[in-house]
This record gives sequence, C-alpha cells and structure tokens, in this order.
Amino acid sequence: GISPNPVYNQAVINYVLSKPENIVLKVYGLDGRLVKLIAKGYKDKGWHKEVLLTKNLPNGTYFVMLETLDSQIIRPITVLR
Repeated sequence: GISPNPVYNQAVINYVLSKPENIVLKVYGLDGRLVKLIAKGYKDKGWHKEVLLTKNLPNGTYFVMLETLDSQIIRPITVLR
C-alpha cells in the first residue's frame, strides 16, 4: 500500500514478496514516461518499505509500479502541494 495518498512531501510504499527476488519500483507520469526510480535489486522474502520523496514532482496523478519476474502491480498516487 501507499500512504498517505494524496502525497504532500513523501509517501511510504509497503509491499510483500512471497519469495526472494529482484524487483524494480518506479513512478510513471500519466503520459507513460518514467519520472522516478525508487528501488531496484534483490530483496528477501517478506515485507518491505520504501520512501518516495515527491518534492521535485509537479502536482498531478502518477502511477507507482512494482515489477518482479512474475508480476507487475500498479497503484495510482496523487501529488499535491
């Protein structure tokens, strides 16, 4: 999950992996362009937490995507000032 949403300065992204694996956690704009890489690399099985700093992002809606070898999870976020 992502909290808070809407995001003012930073959000916490929590996710769980059912097995150890490589992940890529990214933020995309509505136009589909990559705007921020949050995390990339090997993660152990279990719960994980990443922080998304949004102070350099304009107001608007974005999509946070968690990619693993087997899946993609996409969640919308709204950035406000």
